[in-house]
Amino acid sequence: MRPFLSAMLLVFATCAQAYRFIDETEPDRPTVEDGTPWKEGKVRLPPYPARDDLMPLSLDDRRGYRYYLDKTHLRVDPDQVVRYTLVIEPRPGLWNVSYEGIRCNAWSYKLYGYGDGRGRMRALPKGDWLPLRTGSPAYQRQLHDLYFCREGSYTPYSREEILYRLRSNTPTVDRSLLP
Repeated sequence: MRPFLSAMLLVFATCAQAYRFIDETEPDRPTVEDGTPWKEGKVRLPPYPARDDLMPLSLDDRRGYRYYLDKTHLRVDPDQVVRYTLVIEPRPGLWNVSYEGIRCNAWSYKLYGYGDGRGRMRALPKGDWLPLRTGSPAYQRQLHDLYFCREGSYTPYSREEILYRLRSNTPTVDRSLLP
């Protein structure tokens, strides 16, 4: 009986440890030096995007939505966050507007505000950085992986490099897939 109880305790302990590991989020990777905590810079919402400032994005979307980035308000800030206004158009004339940020090295995103439908941006209550993983919006993972962040170092490209990559539809190439 005693070996059976010991075996059961070992199984329960292993399952509990595995569950804890799966449910934990990935720790932040320092952006400056090891041991230096990252601090988010101040954020101001941009104005509501003008149609002439929107750049169409080539993102894989099975629903057929169209995506646009406000090229005049794309920023790569000193805190190493890529901040951008995104317009999602599920059908012609209907806009879902959001102001977001992506941290390359932490594989995370944050929503700062949204368009209210009356041509104004509205701030969201201070939110948390959320991990980019399965279940988070696919467009955010694509922007992180293909256009905003350098492969390997996970630092953001400059604003000019990001705009060039988006205009020319030149995503990051996974060199491990090349012959």
